[in-house]
Amino acid sequence: MKILPISVAVVVLSLAICATSDAQQFSSEEQEVWDFIEECSGYFGAGNVEGMLGCFHEDFSGWRPGDPFPRGKEFQESIVAYRVAQQTSRVAENRPFTVRVYGDFAFAHYLLTELDERPDGSLEETKTAWTDLLLRENGRWYWIGDHGHRVGPDN
Repeated sequence: MKILPISVAVVVLSLAICATSDAQQFSSEEQEVWDFIEECSGYFGAGNVEGMLGCFHEDFSGWRPGDPFPRGKEFQESIVAYRVAQQTSRVAENRPFTVRVYGDFAFAHYLLTELDERPDGSLEETKTAWTDLLLRENGRWYWIGDHGHRVGPDN
């Protein structure tokens, strides 16, 4: 068995710590965007359809996991209402990786982990990687676009 020199191990450990800590430190503008995402995601968990739909810009276009093409706000209105009515999510957690703000435009990469109850009562964990595109109008952020894909061994 080969042992890494201490200097190499220290560099590797330092890079891992920096990469982990960098993903969690935001400027005040970036934190504002992340707070918006957390707030709007919370509306879904609370079953607040109106609050959730108020987070989408009129010109929204998003690509949900498994969809063959992006869809607009009208589709979001129907799918959010349906999913809230059929809600089986027991736990949901967003883990941010990148948030960047460029004036009135921002994007965020994060991982959504959900624990859902299936019809047979069993629990299923799903992980979806999201990229959100946001636009600030009149001092308020809105989702203007997104793309999500499932991650994990079965995806």
